[in-house]
Amino acid sequence: MIRHTAWSKNDVEILKQGVKYKIPYKKMAKILGRSSTSLNKAASRFGIREMYKRRYEKVMDINLKTINEKKEQPVVVLFNDVTKFLQKAGYSVSEKQIPVGKDCFVKQYFFNRQPISQTRLLLIANTIRLDLNQPIFVV
Repeated sequence: MIRHTAWSKNDVEILKQGVKYKIPYKKMAKILGRSSTSLNKAASRFGIREMYKRRYEKVMDINLKTINEKKEQPVVVLFNDVTKFLQKAGYSVSEKQIPVGKDCFVKQYFFNRQPISQTRLLLIANTIRLDLNQPIFVV
């Protein structure tokens, strides 16, 4: 007999954040101790997927109209400007240089103390900027 565990408010909140930041169900399933299928069904049951899908479509529609009307150009910046913007917005963003050779280093970024790629950081920063009706960053 299969045992079903009820979804706690904390589990639902973790699922919401995961869907919001597009974390794969497989990764979230390991964290929550559930199958990826159960996460998929829960996202539908609690309306989580639709909530963020609508929000994204609405933001994109509004901002595409705004860009077309105002002819706004994206802001071309260095990646350090992206991290400074996120820090000013109240997020914890840091970097660490990791040696990969004799005289070669790779920067590893951390967002709220979790490792994150530059692409994901740029996506988060641009989502915030779109919410504030500011032009997006282009690195």
